Amino acid sequence: MTVLRSSTNFGFYSTMPDTDKAELTVIHNRILDRLLETAESGNCRMIVLDELTYPVKWGLLDTEKLRRLLKSGKEGVSGEIEIVVTGRDAAEFLKESADYITEMECVRHPYEKGVAAREGIEF
Repeated sequence: MTVLRSSTNFGFYSTMPDTDKAELTVIHNRILDRLLETAESGNCRMIVLDELTYPVKWGLLDTEKLRRLLKSGKEGVSGEIEIVVTGRDAAEFLKESADYITEMECVRHPYEKGVAAREGIEF
């Protein structure tokens, strides 16, 4: 298993300065390029794009490259690649390309009691 992610913690989008948003966009697109190379080579069976709906919504990645990745999953070199996307409020093109859509509802969360996000649990 390979995990591709930024090693920089930028915090929450709403508090990021524009310079961090620009840097994060570059990082997201580099990761997307690596994912495209991997998918097109046929060297993987599954790609998990955790919390992807947010960078799409905020314009922090190249959606044309993402569309290529989603298409390559359907037309993988050695058969289909399972692509899992998580996050709320998915863009319409993500919904249209999905085989499954699950919506989860928060009933209770420790944040409501003042517990900050914990590494390994919420992120």
